[in-house]
Amino acid sequence: MLRYFLLVLILFFLVATSVKALTCTIRNSQCLTNEVCLFSMLKMNNSHVANCSYYSYKVCCDELNYSILKSTACSGNESEIVSLYKPENSHISKAGYSPYHVCTYIENYTVICSIKSSCDENETCVISMYNETNSHAASCDYYPYKLCCKKVIPRAYITMYLNSTRLWWGDGLKVYGKAVGLDGNPIPNKQVTVKINNVIKTDSTTNANGEYNAEFAAPLTLGTYNISVEITDPNTNMLIFNSTLFKIVIFYGGEESEGRDVSCVKFPTLVLNKRGLIQLAYLRICVWK
Repeated sequence: MLRYFLLVLILFFLVATSVKALTCTIRNSQCLTNEVCLFSMLKMNNSHVANCSYYSYKVCCDELNYSILKSTACSGNESEIVSLYKPENSHISKAGYSPYHVCTYIENYTVICSIKSSCDENETCVISMYNETNSHAASCDYYPYKLCCKKVIPRAYITMYLNSTRLWWGDGLKVYGKAVGLDGNPIPNKQVTVKINNVIKTDSTTNANGEYNAEFAAPLTLGTYNISVEITDPNTNMLIFNSTLFKIVIFYGGEESEGRDVSCVKFPTLVLNKRGLIQLAYLRICVWK
């Protein structure tokens, strides 16, 4: 009786903790209603790739909530599958190599992909490639390198905060946060990489409480920037990341003030108002150095 109970308990544990594998198919048509398109292919083998609307062959996977091709880094809850050199008529590369990123999201899970000679039992072969970078794509039995993907329960996350999301050029930009496992335990003594527009800016290291911080000069050009942080989960070797936007602007608020890189001059002038009357007004001119 005890043996039977233990056997049932073990089987229950295995069933309760198993994760259903992804199923991916190359279709010469639209993806099924329960599938999401990752990218499209010109033909089944020895093919260029593109966004999903460009070619007729679609690389389709189930279990995913969505997939999107981005020119910026995938967000913190997304997983990068592969990268493309351009959105249409492109070669394909491993994740993080080329400027366009195939980002996927699956609720309560993370998708992990790697390129190797054969996929493990708990992985799904999506396509094959003749090289890890700058490659053509094909069905899984055509080229020696396989794009192998699996979904896992994420084991860690990283928070990210900025001292400000609106800064002057050259200002001190501080990014800080905490790396924590889903069980609430911090991730200590791990490198955190900070990127701006997907280019490495600086590194930091988490302390015993999983906290990190980094400070550096903001960009010198006006505009909106993507800033991201990355850390490797020590339990799964999975890259965990988060991102947000900040702006480099000319001034704070609605009125310029003299001081810091600004010189202003104010002088009286006569103007004709809307009622046809002449009145005194003050013209203020400010110059940014």
